[in-house]
Parts: sequence; structure tokens; C-alpha cells
Amino acid sequence: MDYINYAIKQQPITGMTGFGGGSTGLQFHSAAAGAEAFRGDRGVEGFAGPASSPYRTANIYYHNIASLGNASYFGALSQSRSYGESTSGGGGAEQSTREVFGSGFSSPASPYNSNVLDYVTIANTGNATDFGDLNYESANPGGTCSNGARGIFANGFSSLVTYAPTGKIDYFEIATPGNATAFGDYGSNPGTYGQYNGAASGSDKGRGLIGGTTGPTHRYIWYVQIDTAANANGFGYLTQQRSVHGSCSDGERALFSGNESYGTIDYVTMATTGGATDFGDMDVPADYAGAVANDTRGTIMGGSVSPARTNRIEYVTIQTTGNANDFGTLPGSYNIGNAGSGD
Repeated sequence: MDYINYAIKQQPITGMTGFGGGSTGLQFHSAAAGAEAFRGDRGVEGFAGPASSPYRTANIYYHNIASLGNASYFGALSQSRSYGESTSGGGGAEQSTREVFGSGFSSPASPYNSNVLDYVTIANTGNATDFGDLNYESANPGGTCSNGARGIFANGFSSLVTYAPTGKIDYFEIATPGNATAFGDYGSNPGTYGQYNGAASGSDKGRGLIGGTTGPTHRYIWYVQIDTAANANGFGYLTQQRSVHGSCSDGERALFSGNESYGTIDYVTMATTGGATDFGDMDVPADYAGAVANDTRGTIMGGSVSPARTNRIEYVTIQTTGNANDFGTLPGSYNIGNAGSGD
């Protein structure tokens, strides 16, 4: 049996989705305390492969978040994968110049999972370059985000048999290729609160939020201060269970979008703690979608609309509330998305 079909059948997706099967969430960035925003207008995104074996792809796409329109081909990852993550930064607190991709299913046979990190320069189309390695081979990550300089990577599960989450968070300096370093855990007991299939966003004050994962706490949101290696702390709850969904932020407000056949969108104010509030709905409900934002607009790309995948891109204005609107299309129909933005 194909390993991804096996994974889905062994661990049904019960929460929301926005990225795609078992892994994802959209990841976003944040800047150091007191710094200006570092997001940009170019969104760069990766996805799972087509709806047939081998379900993995190396394709990267991009779109201009500031202008309605279709996405275009950017280049290729160093290896085909599915259920991976990405985050952007590298230009410091005021500019995002580089996007780093990592983790995911990279092989149809054991060990299945990847610890590879690779990167692209956001302003220049082309293929990805090797960045380094994560501490753990994992797929279906809990989420990734950055503060513009440092990226964090909440690892997913390391076994297609037990679905045992690693419970670990890694970090790396986006401007300097190299291997990741241990950041902390999801809780005071290493691994106890480890989740997968989550999504993350970063704020302009350096806080990263990780929310909506597969496991005993589908609705929970954790937070970390990205410039300080430590365990994650409790932030609050989403309005409903979400898993494998998309998240993005404008630096102040974070959105979590999608939930199986329900296209609901939540938001939180990142500088505070507490429960999420209803934002609106996706124009066409989808799960397994990706999400990415500049300083004003959030876009939601791809996903699964039963019984097929979709090529839709939708958008919202983050500082308002309301339903998403049509933005454009991807070059193909994809799910299991991950994305970052910059210039």
C-alpha cells in the first residue's frame, strides 16, 4: 500500500487542514522585539504532489500577494517531498530575503521521513540549495515560523507505525546555512505534548504561535519567544479542532484557516494570550491548504475540496473580519501546502 495512503488510513485527519495531509500548516515569520515587519509581497509556496502515486513533488510556486492574479512556477526543491514545512526571513528584522524548506515524506520506503533543509532566495526564481539538516527526521510537522532572523521548526512524528510525535522544536539562523539546533519542547515533559499537523505564525515582536495539531489537543495554541530557546507555553484555544491547516499573520494578528469540510477562519492577537475569535469563512471550504501574508493581506492556496484537490487562491484583509474572496489560481491542483513571503 502506498505509504501516504497508509498514513492517512492509520491516522485519520480529524481536525482542520490547510496544508495537507498530516503535516502542515502554513508558517510565518516574526521580527525581533520592537522591530519593523519583515514580510514581503512575494509569496513562495510548496505543496504535495498530484493525487496519484508518488504523491510527492519538488515544485515551488510564487505569487504577488499585493495584486490579484495567478501563481507561477518558481523552481524545484533539492528533493521531492510531501507533508513538509517552510519559513522565511534572513534579512533581519526589516526584510525577508530567504525561504527555508524542510522535513516531510521523501521516500516510499523506510525511513520515509526527511531531515533535509534547503532554501531559495525569494527575489530570484530558481532551484533550492542545500541549507543543512534538522535534528530529527520527521514528517507532518507542528509548524514553522521566524522572527526574520531565526527560524523555528516544530517537528512532527518520526514513525508511520506508531505516529509518535517527537515533541521537539529546532531552530536555525536563516541567513547562515547550517544544521538546526535544539530549541525546546512543547511542554515541561519532553515529548508529552508533542503534536503534528499544525500551523504556525510569527509576530513583529518576536513571538511564534503554533496551533491546531493532530493529537489530544487539536484546538490548542502554544507560543514561544523565538530569540530565546525554551519550551513552549500555553496561549489559548482555537474555536474548533484544526489539523493540517494554514496559518499566516501580518505581524499583529494571526489567522488559522480551514477545517476538513468547514472553511472557517479564526484569528488571535499575537501579543496577548487567550482564545481565538471567528474571523469569517473561506470562499470555498477546503482543508490541506497553505497560507501566506504580507503586512496587509493573507492568501490561502490550494487544499482538498472533496473528492478532489483545488488550484484556488483566496485572500482576506487581515485587520478586518469577513469571508475570503477569489484571488487567482495555482498552475495545478495541489494540497499539503507550506509558504513564506519576502522581497
